[in-house]
Amino acid sequence: MKNRKNLIMLFSLAITLSLTGVYASTAVNESTDSNSTVSSEKAENKIKVETRLNTVWQDIKKTHNINENDYIDLDIGKLNQFLSGKLEGYTDKDLIDEMNKILAENLFNAPVGSTKPKILLNKAGNEIVFAYKESDGKNTLNVFRKTEKNVLTPEVKSSNDVLFENIVQKSEGDPIPELAPTIWLN
Repeated sequence: MKNRKNLIMLFSLAITLSLTGVYASTAVNESTDSNSTVSSEKAENKIKVETRLNTVWQDIKKTHNINENDYIDLDIGKLNQFLSGKLEGYTDKDLIDEMNKILAENLFNAPVGSTKPKILLNKAGNEIVFAYKESDGKNTLNVFRKTEKNVLTPEVKSSNDVLFENIVQKSEGDPIPELAPTIWLN
């Protein structure tokens, strides 16, 4: 009788552990599937946003006749290199300090509903540009151009060492495109 009782308890324990293992593996698989779906959606959304921003940039380039060969696109990596003085050819501390001030004061000054600004640095190091599309479709360039100290106009931003003229250029452009559905090719 005692052996039978032990056998039943052992059998019950085995079934319980088996069910727990099945549940755990199902939960892990569901979690993995859920994470995979979330990752896939994030990747798809990233592609949609990048496509939209590229379309906007092409329209801005066209309406303002921007020659990309004259500028360095300061994506987040290059922007960090520039601000830390590690971007090749741009190590002038005064220029970096002034550009840092301009970035801090103007990076988030685009009107509500505008696209993320593209930040361009003139290869000569005398101009920084924020290019974005406003919610009404206007293509806007907010240009900060190094000027001579003796040029004093209301548009000139001044500091102790360097003067930068702020010029805003707007032109009619296409409306901000909708986020297009992503087509996956297998």
